[in-house]
Amino acid sequence: MELLLCRHGETSYNKNGLIQGSLDIELNENGRQQARSLADRVSKHEIDALYTSPYLRAVQTADIISDEIGVEKTPEDNLREVDQGDFVDVPIQDVKDAIEESDDPEHEWAPEGGESMVECRRRAVDTLRDLAEKHSGETVVAVAHGSFNKAAILGILGYSTEHFDRMAQDNCCLNLMRPAQRKVVQVNCTDHISGK
Repeated sequence: MELLLCRHGETSYNKNGLIQGSLDIELNENGRQQARSLADRVSKHEIDALYTSPYLRAVQTADIISDEIGVEKTPEDNLREVDQGDFVDVPIQDVKDAIEESDDPEHEWAPEGGESMVECRRRAVDTLRDLAEKHSGETVVAVAHGSFNKAAILGILGYSTEHFDRMAQDNCCLNLMRPAQRKVVQVNCTDHISGK
């Protein structure tokens, strides 16, 4: 399977540095334009399946891609963002402060009621393995989230999540992967987005 793992388009929360977590926040106008640019880029491939996280920002991005490529989207709960627990609708700095105050390394820290990057990595690898088995020899698009994508990329490469914060996942970026071969061909590609 060749996987085009994408991040959703921009939301007002992204623009303002707020944690969305599991909140259903819609794309802003810039996010919709980013999604149209991503859809155009994805349309250059022959796509066999399109999966999306259940969160609204990812669903809206997938809808725009679906309209462009003519492939129906399939919701996949395991593509959801890392569970931020109690840390939703708060500035990203609040999470950074909480991590700094904890005794846990950043990649092992989990908010109350949430999941760590280590746990998200495990979920991401299992999800991509399942998709690879189901879609052997096919090209698949998956629309997910920044932290999920980082965990997935590190997991496919066999790396720990210790330095996940050193990897960028911009809105509507495209990552080209071959999970069954444990290969990542392209990371955080945003050439398709206007002005980049």
